[in-house]
Amino acid sequence: MPSQANFIAERYAARRRAWRLAAGLRRANVVVLLLLTLVPLLLERAASVGAWRLLQARLDRGRIADQAAETRRLQTELRDLAEPRRRAMGVHGNNAQWRDLLHELRDRLPEGLWLTRLEVEAVGDDGRQVLRLEGRAERQQAIGELVQRLNQSPWCGVAVLQRSRPADAASGAGPLEFTVTGLVRRPLRDFAGDPR
Repeated sequence: MPSQANFIAERYAARRRAWRLAAGLRRANVVVLLLLTLVPLLLERAASVGAWRLLQARLDRGRIADQAAETRRLQTELRDLAEPRRRAMGVHGNNAQWRDLLHELRDRLPEGLWLTRLEVEAVGDDGRQVLRLEGRAERQQAIGELVQRLNQSPWCGVAVLQRSRPADAASGAGPLEFTVTGLVRRPLRDFAGDPR
């Protein structure tokens, strides 16, 4: 019987090896089947992702080219608008200065005197400016008061009467025409923002 016992043990060991081999083969079959199904899917996915990235790159390249062209156009437009912008900013500052000057003149005008012309001219290269006022007055004393008040103004100094004569020179009647000039203490700026 000992020989039969060995035979059963050998047979059992052979079966056990066969089961292990069969189980290993089943696992290998499952893995191979999974690989055969998944590999094409993964390859297809990788190809579609690659194609999508390539398409995106081409679209991005086109967008970047369009954006670069638009950026160049906008930069050119910005350069073209720089001068008008600078002038507009100068006008804004200029308006504020002229407003202040006009308010100062309004407050200093004597009764019975009105202005017909006002201008500021640059004299010399040092940035000095001369205020020139022309107008009419009902009486000579009003012109003298204007000159005195301008000399006290923070805007104008050294005001001088340049001329005074009757508006109707033939009859000598009517209001007096006059011209007064004075140095501007607070230089006004022209439309470009530079001192006149």
